[in-house]
Amino acid sequence: MFRPWSGLCSGLEIWTVNLPGRGGRLHETPVSNLDYIVEELAHTVNSMRGMPVALFGHSVGALIAFEVARKQELCRGFEPVHLFVSGCRGPAADPLPSWNVLTDDELVDQLQRLGGMTTNRFDDAELIACALPAIRADLEIAENYRHRSGQRLRCPVTALGGLLDPFVSEPQLKAWSAECAGPFSAALFAGGHFFVKESEAGVLRTVSHMLTLQGIL
Repeated sequence: MFRPWSGLCSGLEIWTVNLPGRGGRLHETPVSNLDYIVEELAHTVNSMRGMPVALFGHSVGALIAFEVARKQELCRGFEPVHLFVSGCRGPAADPLPSWNVLTDDELVDQLQRLGGMTTNRFDDAELIACALPAIRADLEIAENYRHRSGQRLRCPVTALGGLLDPFVSEPQLKAWSAECAGPFSAALFAGGHFFVKESEAGVLRTVSHMLTLQGIL
């Protein structure tokens, strides 16, 4: 989903996170251990010393990015200059109802309603069979996530949401402000849960604008 951004973001170098069981690591067993994922990503962020690093996470990825930013600040690691959380309710919210209890066919039906894949991809049984283990791992991360109170983030945080997202209302999106000691802002875009594709140009303008205000671009 984020790969096209490399050619669309002037002045930004886009690094996409490829977790086990996804993308080019499809042959690996998907990981649903959030602590392990955060530790690995924090190590990667620390390797980027010398350049400003902003984190962007969508849906479950927003929780992951938040925990990475929190770990970096708490452990006095290489701190991100900005955190963008997208399509995700504030982390203190109650977990969503479990989708992992659904059969594969029921889960595919729900995903199709969300618009996360094009219709022709849902017709590819082999592709769906490869993707479902990683999707279920993501769902497990979200369903098992429990907010841990602690020091609020010092870095600026921008929360992005879709006006028609059935899972994230505007108040739930703005609940991210409770995690911030530094500047917080929120922006809403046309589209549902995957507004980052439907309103891609607007999302990228917002990201660039916020980083420009900080003097990073």
